[in-house]
Amino acid sequence: GSSGQIEIYPYDISKFVIPECLFPYQEEIGEKVRRAFELQSLSKELYHEANELLEKELGLDKISFERPRNFQTSFSSVASSIRLDSNHYQPKFDKLIKHLQSNFQCSKIGHIASYNTRGLQPVYIKNGDIDVVNSKHITKTHLKYGNFEKTSIKEFEKCIPAQIQYGDVLIYTTGAYVGLTNVYLSDEKAIASNHVNILRFKDTSIDTAYIALLFNSIIGSFQTEKHIRGSAQAELYPNDIAKYIIPILSTETMSTIGNRLRKSLENETNSKILLEQAKTRVEVLIEQSIEANA
Repeated sequence: GSSGQIEIYPYDISKFVIPECLFPYQEEIGEKVRRAFELQSLSKELYHEANELLEKELGLDKISFERPRNFQTSFSSVASSIRLDSNHYQPKFDKLIKHLQSNFQCSKIGHIASYNTRGLQPVYIKNGDIDVVNSKHITKTHLKYGNFEKTSIKEFEKCIPAQIQYGDVLIYTTGAYVGLTNVYLSDEKAIASNHVNILRFKDTSIDTAYIALLFNSIIGSFQTEKHIRGSAQAELYPNDIAKYIIPILSTETMSTIGNRLRKSLENETNSKILLEQAKTRVEVLIEQSIEANA
């Protein structure tokens, strides 16, 4: 179209040619594609369930946050935080923290984290053996596992502070989607780039999938809004992430919420595998047909 956006119309689709060699296999291929879309839908449903359960357990569906036309804060608050921007003192932040501290056991990230630091600027190597997770791989749901950049084992061994472990919480720290958070659910060796913060906890009973959901919820987004710095480009630093106050629920409840997120990822992964299998099968059948008719 004239807007610069690529478009395709029904008339164009009607001109697509489907090779006859695929006709005998349409049921087999179609079943894989149908199942892939079912799993994709189930993945979204499970993620939605995890969020709903989180909101219900924390009573977030029962409180409202209206921004007043004006508000004030104390001199001691300004002095202790050394922040002069009014956005840092919005009443909704205090209302949320008061709700959490009145109803749940809460902890500051700085008190319970065993590791809270940004990754390192990686040396990208196109066909390297080691994954590099950067901020563009962090989404509203799961990491883009199939899209990671690559580096070498040599670079991996040099970047010890940036090495990611299974269950680490990865936070987008610089730019438009600052605060967006995913949990790393892979056993593959990987490092985090310098715009990704790695968060790890002392207590292994804290479900880090639950923590990732928490950071993407209103609890995380409000505190991100409170603690981000920079005017030209938003930045979230480890020492400010350490100030986040989070509710710690029972191990069972955190696991129930986290399990839905993990199951959501499992279904998304299986969906992609089925689509790739269907695509590969089509390519093989076409190649075999070409060879047979050569």
